[in-house]
Amino acid sequence: GAHRFGDAALHFEHARVAYLTRAGWFDLLDRSGLGPIVHSTSARFRKPVSYPDRLLVGARVIDVGPDRVTFEHRLVSTKGTDLAAEGTAVVVSFDYR
Repeated sequence: GAHRFGDAALHFEHARVAYLTRAGWFDLLDRSGLGPIVHSTSARFRKPVSYPDRLLVGARVIDVGPDRVTFEHRLVSTKGTDLAAEGTAVVVSFDYR
């Protein structure tokens, strides 16, 4: 089937969690109770993809504020190396205690 918004959102989330894990934000959550939570997201679809196409997903930080980071995401088809989707996510610090 064709790629759907929920699929892109899930791919973006996986890339973001991997990034935040490497950055140590989840270690901070364990120590202090402060951790990441998604404030807002957006996605724009550029080209449909379908099985058996493989996708590459990327995440990078494009802005850092005192209590938030903004991620840019890209989803690229390996079949045609085309940009399939792109988006942003604002992640804020939240006190889970």
